Amino acid sequence: MTGATGLVGRALCRAMSRERIPFAVLSRRPDRARRLVPGARVYRLWQPIERGSPWATMMETARAVVHLASPLTGPGRWNHAHRQELYEGCVVGTRCVVSAVAQARSRPEVQHAEQFGVRVKALRTGLVLASQGALPRLWWAASLGMGGAPRPGSQRQPWVHVDDVVGLVMQALGDGRVAGALNVVAPHSVTGAEFMGAVRTLGRMVSGVPQPKWWLRSPLGAGAVMVTNGRGAVAARALELGYQFRQPRLHAALRHALGRGTAQRD
Repeated sequence: MTGATGLVGRALCRAMSRERIPFAVLSRRPDRARRLVPGARVYRLWQPIERGSPWATMMETARAVVHLASPLTGPGRWNHAHRQELYEGCVVGTRCVVSAVAQARSRPEVQHAEQFGVRVKALRTGLVLASQGALPRLWWAASLGMGGAPRPGSQRQPWVHVDDVVGLVMQALGDGRVAGALNVVAPHSVTGAEFMGAVRTLGRMVSGVPQPKWWLRSPLGAGAVMVTNGRGAVAARALELGYQFRQPRLHAALRHALGRGTAQRD
C-alpha cells in the first residue's frame, strides 16, 4: 500500500489489522509510517520514479496493490508549483507502481495495469467525512459565521464517510465483479448549499456567509473550479454490487464523524 499514512490509508490499515489481513507499506518516511500505521509486515522506502522500480519483488508476493499516495489537495493555492506537485505525486507515482507490476514475474490480482493482465479498480472518492481532513476545517469556518456554501450553492457535493471508503475498498479488493471506475460516494446526494446547511444545523449555527467565486479564485486559483462547479457522482455501481453503506445519510454521518453524540435520522 502507498499513502498508508494519509486519512484513508490509516483507516484502511486499521481495518486490515482487525481482519488480520497482512499488508506492506511503501512510504517516503518508513520510520514515521511505522509509528503511525503499526502492524504492517514490512515498511519500505517509497520514491516515485517513472522507470526501473525496485519494488517489483514486492509485487510478486502481493495479492493486490492499493495506491493511495498523493499530495493533499485541500488547502493551498492551486498555482503552477502545486499542480506540478500533484502531477509528480499522482501521475508519476502511478507510473512507478505500474512499472513495478510490469517487471514482476508474477503479478497481483488487483491494480492499475490492465495491459499486463491485472484487474484494475479506479476509485473516485467524494469529500471524505472524518474527524480529520477537510470536515473539521469546514466546521471551524461555519463556527466563525463563514458556513455558507460557495456560490451558486446548487452545485453537487458528493460526500462519503471514511468508514464507507474503507468498506468499499475492502469490497473492491475481494469482489471479482469490481473492475474499472467505482464512485466512492454516499447514496444521499446533496448540493453544496444542503451540505453546508447540514453542518450549520448540527452546530446550531443560524446562518453563514457564502463565499463568492472571485474570493475563492484568489486563494485557490484553478482549484476553485472544483469548489464552485461541483462534481456530479452517484453511488449506482456500489448499490448494484450490494454494498451496504454504514453511513448512508448526511446528518448522521456528520454527527458520527465529528463525535457529536448519538446519530439521528435526517
